Amino acid sequence: MSEHWLCQYKMIKTENQDYIRDNTNHALINTNVSAYKQYINQRESHNKVRSLESEVDSLKEDISDIKQMLSILIKQNNKEN
Repeated sequence: MSEHWLCQYKMIKTENQDYIRDNTNHALINTNVSAYKQYINQRESHNKVRSLESEVDSLKEDISDIKQMLSILIKQNNKEN
């Protein structure tokens, strides 16, 4: 990152090379693109796992409902015979 870019957007270097500070609002800005991409990938993986867990829970409920219905049908069938 060039000094010109820092001056143009009123950015201040910090002790940590991965961050700069916006002088107008004092926001700390991460300039480490690879770390950001890694964070995004981890977040997407976590969201996929949560989605799959939710789907599995839903399928478990559906199977439980089907088992209950089958049990009722079997009992009714046994009463008729």
